[in-house]
Amino acid sequence: MGLRDLDPDPSDHSDSTVACACGATARYAGRRPKTFITVLGPLTLERAYYHCDACRTGVCPRDRALGMHATSLSPGVLRMVGLAASDFSFAAASDLLWELAAVRVETKSVRRGQGHLRRRGGLGRPVGQGRAELDAGRLRAIVAALRIHVETTPEARKCFHYVFGNRHRMRYPQFRAKGLCVSSGVVEAGCKQLGARLKRAGTRWTVAGANAITALRCCILSGRFEDSRSRSRPRSGSTMPNAAAGRTSAGPRPAARAPRWPGNARPCRGPSNA
Repeated sequence: MGLRDLDPDPSDHSDSTVACACGATARYAGRRPKTFITVLGPLTLERAYYHCDACRTGVCPRDRALGMHATSLSPGVLRMVGLAASDFSFAAASDLLWELAAVRVETKSVRRGQGHLRRRGGLGRPVGQGRAELDAGRLRAIVAALRIHVETTPEARKCFHYVFGNRHRMRYPQFRAKGLCVSSGVVEAGCKQLGARLKRAGTRWTVAGANAITALRCCILSGRFEDSRSRSRPRSGSTMPNAAAGRTSAGPRPAARAPRWPGNARPCRGPSNA
């Protein structure tokens, strides 16, 4: 049965009431027309319309059955909009759909379609539902939902491998129960502050030097710079350790040793003045 065959079909009006998403009951209020954009062009359908007095919204069971609830784009056009708008602007995506498929989708419809896909997570699952399952620690449900799209969607395959490979690090309910922070904002802010000091043009850091500057940076940002200076300042009469040379400042300075060259290698010398 095609979409045009559904227009005179009144089978979507089977009951006088249907259940609304708010939990109340929506009552039948006649048939309402709506124009959808399909891959074959615009198509106007009349559907059974139910109105809910509790939340003051309308319910059309046929829209949900066809996968066109809360949008005027068919599933095929919605997929085309998502692919085009992910690489081009909304206006350019609208022109591209007309040039390649002869489907006229206005710029505002492209923007709304992209927003609809974003709310649905692009894979037919609402983003809020996946976030709630992640916070609740239901990783098996997330992995099972992603596994369906692994073979057809590269993004789903990448997300599947990431969640499955890091599932032992994503036990958020257990971490929260122990009073641990599960957000990455603290770590990212710390990396940004330390990176501002370590990642500069022409700088080269060893592990020991990076650890030393990290400790100094933490003391400054924590407001404990003067305390760290008082603890690191040597007492009068004491010798200051010199870690680089492995000696104290009061000890004798060892004589410089001539460099040892491997094999027969010798340093290059300039031309003689003789």
